[in-house]
Amino acid sequence: MTSTSHLKKTLFLTAFLYLIIPNKVSAQENEEKTFHPHHQIGISINHVHVFEGRDDEGNRETLTLPAWGIDYTYQFHEKWALGLHTDFIMEKYKVEKVYANEEDKETVERSYPIAPALMGIYKPNEHWSFLLGFGGEFAKEEDFSSLEPVSNTGMNFRKTGKYLAL
Repeated sequence: MTSTSHLKKTLFLTAFLYLIIPNKVSAQENEEKTFHPHHQIGISINHVHVFEGRDDEGNRETLTLPAWGIDYTYQFHEKWALGLHTDFIMEKYKVEKVYANEEDKETVERSYPIAPALMGIYKPNEHWSFLLGFGGEFAKEEDFSSLEPVSNTGMNFRKTGKYLAL
């Protein structure tokens, strides 16, 4: 790596961090924040994990698929919220469908499914959220139900209300 390339990357990283880290630094904040119930709408770029995925030869493989998300959340308490979170999976993939008797199985292809889920959200502090939801995954081939446990962290961009989920 050339020194010019290294310098450009360092400057870019420094500028990026300066934009996302609040400029005001204080050891203590004396002002108490009062909670007000509020609505949030978010757009996200995600990766969906499919644990029953199949490769081209039919072997079991955990798949990580790109997805867009549109999330609506209503935070009704300082630590609790409900939401409707919808993922739009951007690839075709194969999964193994297991029937009730667990002996009959077949590989099913999924084409760009849409996966809405009703989410219960617990926020132990301002930056962490734990979500658990139940929903469906709808594709032209067949519909499935889903259970979605999620944990994420994020931070607000200064006082603008913009939010970055990590």
